[in-house]
Amino acid sequence: MRHLLLTLFFCCFSLLLRGAEQGIAPSLDISIDYSRDPFYQEIWFWALVALFFLLLLVLLIRGGRRTKKEDEKLSGVEEQSGNTGEQNQ
Repeated sequence: MRHLLLTLFFCCFSLLLRGAEQGIAPSLDISIDYSRDPFYQEIWFWALVALFFLLLLVLLIRGGRRTKKEDEKLSGVEEQSGNTGEQNQ
């Protein structure tokens, strides 16, 4: 029984090696389909990205102007009232 299993094993092993020697390779299709580019290569995507960053830039600039105006208003109020923050005794 042992000899029979070893004989079958070596026969199968030799068949596998013979198949590997012949170089049976499946045919591979390596053609690249350029008709469907990824979305990040499309012009509409970059237009949306540019619009988003432009909007973000405008919001940052306008936000900076508002805080400047509010600071000017606060400093003007302090000068007019004459209150320096010290208590009169």
